[in-house]
Amino acid sequence: MRRVAFLPVIVTLLCLQPACPAAAIEQTWQYTTTDPGEGWQQSVAPQCEQWKSGKGGFGKPGTPGGRVQTLWNTPDVWLRGEYVLAKDQDAAKLSLEVCHDEDFEVYINGTLAAQATGHIKDYAIYAIAPDARKALKPGKNVIAVHCHQTVGGQYIDVGFTTKPVPHRSPDRRQELAIEDLRPEVAEKYVKKATWQETLTAVRTEFKAAGVEVDMALGSALATELWRDFPHQTDWLMQDSPGQMADWIIGYRDGKGDLTNFLETDRDASLERKLIENVLPECGPQGDSLRTQLDALVAAEVKPEDDRWLDLYAKACRIRRQLRLRPLLQKTSQVIFAKHHNMGGGFFAYTEYTNWPGNKFGGLCRIDLDAERNADGRFAAVTALIPTDTGGVVRDPALSYDARRLLFAWREDAEDRYYNIYEMELATGEVRPITGADTYGASYDPCYLPGGNILFVSSRVVQSVDCAGPDVSNFFICDKDGGRVRRVGFDQVHTLWPTVLDDGRVVYMRWDYNDRSQIYPQGLLQMNADGTGQTEFYGNNSWEPTTLFHPCGIPGTSKIMAAMGGHHNPQCGKLGVIDTAHARQGLDGVTELPSGEKPAYPRADAYAQTGDQYCYPFPLDEQSLLVSYDPIAYYLRGRGRGFNNKNQMRFHLYYMTFDGRREVLSADVQISSLEPIPVIARSVPALRPSTVDYRKTAGVFHLQDIYQGPGLTGIARGTIKKLRVVELRYREMNIGRNSSSGKGGGASVVTPIAVGTGAWDVKVILGDATVHEDGSAMFRVPARTPVYFQALDENNRTIQTMRSWATLMPGEQASCVGCHEHKNRGPASGHRTSLAMKAGPEQLAPFYGPARGFSFAKEIQPILDRHCVKCHSADGKGKKVLLAGEPVLDAGSKRYWSRAYLTLTATKPGASRGEANELVNWISNSSEPCMIPPQYGGSTRSKLIAMHDAGHNKVELSREEKDKLAAWIDLVIPFCGDYIEANAWNEGEMKNAQERMALRKEMDAVERRSIAEMVGGRGERGGS
Repeated sequence: MRRVAFLPVIVTLLCLQPACPAAAIEQTWQYTTTDPGEGWQQSVAPQCEQWKSGKGGFGKPGTPGGRVQTLWNTPDVWLRGEYVLAKDQDAAKLSLEVCHDEDFEVYINGTLAAQATGHIKDYAIYAIAPDARKALKPGKNVIAVHCHQTVGGQYIDVGFTTKPVPHRSPDRRQELAIEDLRPEVAEKYVKKATWQETLTAVRTEFKAAGVEVDMALGSALATELWRDFPHQTDWLMQDSPGQMADWIIGYRDGKGDLTNFLETDRDASLERKLIENVLPECGPQGDSLRTQLDALVAAEVKPEDDRWLDLYAKACRIRRQLRLRPLLQKTSQVIFAKHHNMGGGFFAYTEYTNWPGNKFGGLCRIDLDAERNADGRFAAVTALIPTDTGGVVRDPALSYDARRLLFAWREDAEDRYYNIYEMELATGEVRPITGADTYGASYDPCYLPGGNILFVSSRVVQSVDCAGPDVSNFFICDKDGGRVRRVGFDQVHTLWPTVLDDGRVVYMRWDYNDRSQIYPQGLLQMNADGTGQTEFYGNNSWEPTTLFHPCGIPGTSKIMAAMGGHHNPQCGKLGVIDTAHARQGLDGVTELPSGEKPAYPRADAYAQTGDQYCYPFPLDEQSLLVSYDPIAYYLRGRGRGFNNKNQMRFHLYYMTFDGRREVLSADVQISSLEPIPVIARSVPALRPSTVDYRKTAGVFHLQDIYQGPGLTGIARGTIKKLRVVELRYREMNIGRNSSSGKGGGASVVTPIAVGTGAWDVKVILGDATVHEDGSAMFRVPARTPVYFQALDENNRTIQTMRSWATLMPGEQASCVGCHEHKNRGPASGHRTSLAMKAGPEQLAPFYGPARGFSFAKEIQPILDRHCVKCHSADGKGKKVLLAGEPVLDAGSKRYWSRAYLTLTATKPGASRGEANELVNWISNSSEPCMIPPQYGGSTRSKLIAMHDAGHNKVELSREEKDKLAAWIDLVIPFCGDYIEANAWNEGEMKNAQERMALRKEMDAVERRSIAEMVGGRGERGGS
């Protein structure tokens, strides 16, 4: 029961900070890591019994930017304190100074004052919201803070300050101009007619004024040059003998060479080296340029002479013309989008469509015809949809005939969700494809062979298991947006579909079932009708951590992707994936431009240092278009000031596989992303669809379960059955606990188990027979995510699948064996399998109809019958309490049972269970790679062995033993649905009911589409 009392506030918790954020970490707060319930942020609020006192600066030691005074290592912390506003103090001049890792919200007298997501590594100034500023009153004010983190470091500290809030658009680069660094020389930078004149004039002005040139000033000038002369500045970065990639404000420890170019009283060796680096790519004109260079050298021309940079610029123009020739032979136009950088706190959270900062983004076209001559003109950029209307455009996709363009568009700041639109390129006419009758965002569209459209939508009404935002899965519609049907039934996001030359769709899938949520972001594939969903690359790999934005390399079976981290923006290094060499790890990956196998440390923040790439579009096996930021950001590096994705600027480049590059479009205000060359392509051969929406099931065929490494060391004949388990996913985000394991740590929202238990509700659909030859053939419900467990004669799991598979209606799928290599076909010489001879069987039910596995309904009755009499407070076994009394876990918002907490070794007040000798299970944060047989589960749990040996003469029935073993092998679920055992308040229950009703409403919309299709011609156009 919650004790209600007035909260005693502590006097003068927060002080003004005129100079140093250290002042913000000396106050005392009241805090709790247990959810204090509704009204916690109000001036007068109920208090939970767990409130404690601690000094400001809450977090985990070692978190960058933080000075930890009070340890905080749970997913959430709530703080309450007091600020005394003097009568003569001007509240209008106050701001908040905050250091946060990760998401925070601050309330003043119950009114939201500021909030932000992600993490920063230094104190930043945040404006106080107008309503909250009005709530400030002379005298005592109650300040309430909530911070939530998911993985890595964690820290929160809040204080008031009179420092002004920096003027910045929420989605624009937070730049530091010259006048901010060195006001006395701000006027020395003046843009001239040409880049050469500008750089020479600046150098002359600095010399005349006696200005000392240091790295800070050089960085500021580099920023100005990028704004005014991006092409030439990028040339200088490429050709400089030093480290031009370190040119950015804040990188005081870099070795950038712009400072050297600004120095006077030196020889012209730098200019000479620049030109010499360009000449090898100047073709027949190189000899003439060499003669001009030799003349300058012989005459000992000083570096401030314009002829050096004039000759360098002339050589670069010639080189650019030759470099771009292959591109110009293919196309005269490139379509791209300008928008905020995707991802950030997590790699895939692109469906955050209502962020107030996401107000800038348009659709553009580059016209390349001006590049056909080295006459000083660069490609022209035309805005097809302007960037300054308050909307955002993303995900352009070109039709095969290059006449139409799909894209996702949130039309203005009031429009909450993206929808899919199509543009006629010849006329600019735009028409909507999605959005008439559905909830959620629709994005990532692509054209399918046959005319249908594949896209991603959050209308599935699911919450991400480890964080809570809306899930997005795949849908298909016809060319006019009608007959929409869902083809992705996945736990969290399926993203970025791309159609290969052979018609297969390759895509990103965030994939975690009984394993870590951080690492398995490999690539999957499917057919254009949704059938054949299976691994493409890296689904059982530690690294690369995440593969972004896959795109096929024309004329090959290879694809290109960006290789990056999980808790990072959608960017990283470039990689070519060749499945002919491997399907896992780094063996099938070649990094560009080095041509070597990647060599980054295994990490969540994989490949997140140095220059960054995203959205590659290979043109052939030598060249590509790509969004690229050449600056070394070191996004997660210790001591670096820049760590936010919005401080990166991606520009559009034409690039060769060996790294030669040319800027096509650059905008220092906003990133240029997702390049699409306007090139007509051949339509892939249309594979006849096998989907029959009149059916409700599909068929799996397994040739020989002993083939493949999954059952290495297990004697043939050991496996008697395959258990088929359905996964059911949550609609709501209410309550949370946490997990950790070899694969990292995570939060679990709306948990159905203690921290390291199952992510999702699990339903045993039944068992299929494994015949003597290792084969099996069985029916499963279509459009349902299922996974398999190989059972021995005692119905105990020997090996388990930690991903899932889904069949479309009428689909028949087959595999060779257990985790067999995808490049290997069935073993030669095999006769027709016994399972195939017998035909597909119906699954044998698990002691009744299929249902969510509930500890209270399946396991507690067994304990009540056989165990509680001894294992009670006054029994002989009182050290192991197995009663079913409910125990509140306020953070999880669940009532677990005493027996459940005992068996899972969950300590009092903790939310995380620990696998133990009695009950051993596979952690939901276990490693992503394939695990050996009997890695964990019932065969390694003493609870099962004890009863096999006749523990205290207790005789369990076969059903009781099977249920105990199944509970352990399903990774100790407690709830059979997401409502069971909840400790939700009235508002939370209402929210859950609304979300469940919304899912039913969206399901009904899709059922009507399918009914229309079944009443028509079925799968039209083969996809």
